[in-house]
Amino acid sequence: MSASTVFKTVRRSSRIILGCVVLITAFWSVLSHFKSETRRLAVLEAQATARNASVIFGERVGATIATVDGLMRVTARDLINNPAGTTLKDLVAENGFAAKDLVLLSLTDQTGRMRETDRGPAEPISLADREHIRVHLDHPVTKEGRDLYIGKPVLGRVSKKWSIQLTRAVTNADGSLYGILVASLDPYYFEKFWQKLELSSTDRITLVGLDGVVRMQSEDVEAALSAGATRRDIVERSGAAPSGLASEVDAQGTRYVAFDFKLPDFPLIVSTRISEAAVLAAADASTDFLTGIGVLMAVVISGLGAGLAVAVEGLRKRREEAQQLAADLERQVERRTKELAEAVQTLKTISTTDSLTRMPNRRAFDSRLKRQIANLSRYGTPFALILFDVDHFKSFNDTFGHSVGDTVLIGIGRRLRSIVREDDLAARVGGEEFGIILPQTDARDALAFAERLRLSFARRPIAGHPITVTVGVTQARAGDSAATIYRRADTALYSGKKSGRNLVVSGEDGTEEVAEA
Repeated sequence: MSASTVFKTVRRSSRIILGCVVLITAFWSVLSHFKSETRRLAVLEAQATARNASVIFGERVGATIATVDGLMRVTARDLINNPAGTTLKDLVAENGFAAKDLVLLSLTDQTGRMRETDRGPAEPISLADREHIRVHLDHPVTKEGRDLYIGKPVLGRVSKKWSIQLTRAVTNADGSLYGILVASLDPYYFEKFWQKLELSSTDRITLVGLDGVVRMQSEDVEAALSAGATRRDIVERSGAAPSGLASEVDAQGTRYVAFDFKLPDFPLIVSTRISEAAVLAAADASTDFLTGIGVLMAVVISGLGAGLAVAVEGLRKRREEAQQLAADLERQVERRTKELAEAVQTLKTISTTDSLTRMPNRRAFDSRLKRQIANLSRYGTPFALILFDVDHFKSFNDTFGHSVGDTVLIGIGRRLRSIVREDDLAARVGGEEFGIILPQTDARDALAFAERLRLSFARRPIAGHPITVTVGVTQARAGDSAATIYRRADTALYSGKKSGRNLVVSGEDGTEEVAEA
């Protein structure tokens, strides 16, 4: 063999070897990029899942607590306004609340001793040493002692179950303490909601108070509550922000993707964590087949220079498939994020709508009333507030049945929607009680509207049943809070009740409009 032939052979072999090296290097480079991109997208999807799980579960918790607080507000009012002999059990049944959602609804006296429950009379056990009772006994005249308090989980002395304590002070007309309402919420009540989120066994949802104490979690609930588990790290990293992503490492060194959602109306944080190792392991498993292909190609290409062109074409196709897979993953994350956002909006609508009348509920009414107070304070924007309820509605239900009573309440909602203006808000704020917020309305116009409202019900039956209503009216004043204007309208309403019903009473000076036939 001539030197020139050997040289040509070596040069040709070198080119083939170099081509093989370049091809193998290019393949592994593309494979490395694809694996890195797959892992990045997997973490992004885990972050989106954690975010949406925290928001959805947080909205559910907030709606439940708001519903329970609404029952407690109405019950507290009725305890003071109803005649002696009316029991807590009767009031809860009259207000139509699903008591099965609670472990127990209890009432203590002004010293913290048990008086009765929604099941009947209770043994007079003293609860004065409990934190959620002490906050009302120690601060009877401050905002802290009168507002809703969400206590730490305790093992009930009556129910013998772990529960989250929601308490609210009941005050007499003179401001003195009548007693304390205690709603014991079962932590397992929320289990069905986090099960619907379909998280894996390594993931966890935790509800923690701003004091750092765990209220509930999606696994080992009994053990966490018994040990008084705390998660101050969640509170510290949340800081002043309403929500945010976080990275978490447990005692075993396992890393998690986490998202903390701070409830806007209550001192609680929902944190969802997803195992980063599990997410990345699943992502790596999806690319293992390509790693195997890469090893096989390296062996084949090293021994078969003649298959170089075929191998290059195969690499190009693999790259296109990797890009297509990455694009598919991006679209999947975008679609799931959109679906979860729609679910959040649906839950928000449900949480502010009365399930029977389809009107705005007490939560929506309170939120609008606070905004009107803010506009009054900042811009001097006037508005008026009307509260009314159906006269003798309990007797009506006893006579015709609750299904007919529900039909009448639905008819009242329809009548209100046909009467109020577009900018007004009419809501069902409790059993048979309704509230109307009238923006840009003074006392005179509000009284005229209230009288038209009263006459509308007095002269036109609802679902074939004649009814009358008693109406309390007041105009917002400088320095008013949501609580003071509501109390003024409520006082006017009950003044009308005591004066014979079927009346419009002004909260400004106690003026009554006499009922007409």
